[in-house]
Amino acid sequence: MKEQKPKTVKVKDPIAQILDDKDDSNIVLFDENNKPIEFEQIARIQLDDDDNIYVILVPITKLEGVEEGEGVIYALNAEEGSLNVVEDTSITDRVLEAYQKMLDD
Repeated sequence: MKEQKPKTVKVKDPIAQILDDKDDSNIVLFDENNKPIEFEQIARIQLDDDDNIYVILVPITKLEGVEEGEGVIYALNAEEGSLNVVEDTSITDRVLEAYQKMLDD
């Protein structure tokens, strides 16, 4: 029996991908065990009264705590080069409202 090689994941800088208006390819982030998780970029949103940029990403593969087709909202800090999950429901609600408005327009 032939040994299968592990799938290699092509990794780009996710911050650069998010900030690049022409790059809508999937983003790879790593969990706490350094396991790659691939996400589809759904939207990049900046709220009027907030300096943060928020991104909605949908995991391609099963992610614990996230239902299939459900997205995760991250706050992007370009200066630090970090993406942090947004858990504050007042912010997630506003981001989702802005996303819905984008869809309606």
